[in-house]
Amino acid sequence: MIMQHSSLTPQRWFTIPSAQQLIMIANELNRAGHWIAQSQAYEAQMAYERCLELLDLTISDPKWNRGRKELMRSREVVGMLYLQGEKDHKLHRLLQDAVITLDPQAYNLIHTREPRDKYLAQIPQEKQPQIFSDRSLKIEEKD
Repeated sequence: MIMQHSSLTPQRWFTIPSAQQLIMIANELNRAGHWIAQSQAYEAQMAYERCLELLDLTISDPKWNRGRKELMRSREVVGMLYLQGEKDHKLHRLLQDAVITLDPQAYNLIHTREPRDKYLAQIPQEKQPQIFSDRSLKIEEKD
């Protein structure tokens, strides 16, 4: 497995808030799900590899001492999905939801509008994602 996040050091990852770490992991799972739906096995595998890297960094983060067992189980399931020939969509979706529920702030950012708006208010306007619906975010390039 080739390191996908080669510039991401543990020290840098440890400075990222736990909610954001989980959202980044869930984002890789979301990408894998997208590629599975498009029958793009290679791209799905690459997304799972990135997810495993982020999970490894998160598991080694001292702030996750209390949730390490759940993260390790999530990593085990991602590994199982990575090795499967025919991907289990139901298990994939359950895992994605389970990862987000490990942190209440991450869950609220994904599932409710008010905390998301408060979080977005902290991001400079030019770097804010464009919201197209209540449950989806898309980053657009600024010219």
